[in-house]
Amino acid sequence: MNDTGQEALPLKGEKPGLADVLRVIRRVTLIAAWTVGLFLVRLTFMPLSIVARVTERRMRQSILRLWGRGIARIAGMRIEVVGTPPAPPFLLVSNHLSYADIVVYAQCLGCLFVSMAEVSSWPLIGWISKGMNTLFIDRKRMRDARRVAELIQASLHEGNGMLVFPESVTSPGETVLPFKPALLEPAVAIGLGVHYATLRYANPGAVPPASIAVCWTDNTPFGVHVLRLLRVPRFEARVIFGSEPIAADDRKELAARLRDAVAAQLDPVE
Repeated sequence: MNDTGQEALPLKGEKPGLADVLRVIRRVTLIAAWTVGLFLVRLTFMPLSIVARVTERRMRQSILRLWGRGIARIAGMRIEVVGTPPAPPFLLVSNHLSYADIVVYAQCLGCLFVSMAEVSSWPLIGWISKGMNTLFIDRKRMRDARRVAELIQASLHEGNGMLVFPESVTSPGETVLPFKPALLEPAVAIGLGVHYATLRYANPGAVPPASIAVCWTDNTPFGVHVLRLLRVPRFEARVIFGSEPIAADDRKELAARLRDAVAAQLDPVE
């Protein structure tokens, strides 16, 4: 995802007005309350994983969907779904634009995610991500991809849906970056077709546009960008699910074919 080590570039109109400040305070409060409340519900059902794994998995999926629906509503995000989301077990790939992608796919799928290792240490977010069985990958260690690929394969065997962002970093949505093939190895190993989806954000007529306000790509620190996004009164997310999964005998070929399929559905973010 984004490199947060550099200073954010100032934007025209960055200084918020009173209405912006009040909107952000309200949304931060509601997001925190909604997230913690649902996570506590999740904790009460975690013991089911020992005696009733299927029931626990369905409960986790329902909580994730409910969480995504609530966060989207609080943040002013309207989600449009085109096509049919896959049913678990599945492996799904998508282009990657923002941390907001997680909200979109949580609402649509209630699936498990592969996330960068740094997220596991973030206050509150990391704690909750671990509780939702997120898989964390250290992209600075090339060997870690093999470990995570094995966990993905095990998760698929358990009947879970898995989402991977093979670009490995976020982009402004002008194009689809090359897909890295390492995390597609489980699909090749078991002969599983991989589903794909294309995501786009829009913020018609607003300043800053969605490519800046929603897409997290300009070296803005995470907290600064979140506050910028929460100032936006409303924005739109559109996710297009591919019609058929794609399979291949080689992970590099599979990555290239999936990237082309995602790109073919892309309407560039403005």
